[in-house]
Amino acid sequence: MGYKTAYKKAGTLQVTAEGFEELDQVLRKLPTSTQRAHFRAALRLAAKPIVADAKAKLPSVLKKHAKSIRIFNLKSRKNAASILIGPDSGHWWMSLFEIGFYSRAAKPFLRPAWDKNKGGIAKDFSKSMWFVLQRMVKRLTKQAYAGKLSRSGARALGL
Repeated sequence: MGYKTAYKKAGTLQVTAEGFEELDQVLRKLPTSTQRAHFRAALRLAAKPIVADAKAKLPSVLKKHAKSIRIFNLKSRKNAASILIGPDSGHWWMSLFEIGFYSRAAKPFLRPAWDKNKGGIAKDFSKSMWFVLQRMVKRLTKQAYAGKLSRSGARALGL
């Protein structure tokens, strides 16, 4: 398990996960929309510590806007699921503090949060993914016993 980071353009960071062969085999048995939803749910769970640290590292000027730092779902056809961590669209100007502007020096808060958490992100994602899949199996099993299981749910359970 691991990840690679690469800078595509200024202000963006691409993270690629590797070494999740078992998860990949399990996910291939699910319908595509279910794969995406559960993958995204696991990403969001694994990203929560990064958001908490980013909020904690905000410069004092921005502390009152901490609620605006959130996890956003990105629509991508290339990836199973993508998320973005940062301020919402109403607080776009907060990103200027991250990179610096005019005569103001940069006061990063997102990058240090990533640097602090990147060592355990693969482990956190793996745990989150298994948690999300176990939750799905419990829900589908409950539906099966109630006689309300859909065809795609039956396929996911291997029935």
